[in-house]
Amino acid sequence: MLLDVRNLNEYETAHVRGALHIPLDELRFRLDEVPRDASILVHCRSGFRSHLALRILMETAGKNVRNITGGFVAMTAAGGFPIDE
Repeated sequence: MLLDVRNLNEYETAHVRGALHIPLDELRFRLDEVPRDASILVHCRSGFRSHLALRILMETAGKNVRNITGGFVAMTAAGGFPIDE
């Protein structure tokens, strides 16, 4: 599962199709929306906020969580991801 922790403006500009969007500032209050049995890939724009999200998820739920190095910038540069704009 892909979790996008960017703010709403960033998400609305462009996002990976099918990603769950929960801004980092809201994550602690919306943990019940994150599937309990899924492996989670977290991303933000460049990787800093997603690292913080990874720490929250690991501490609160012991999730199988990975941070996408380079975030959305790296994902769009690499290509291969369905992007909705």
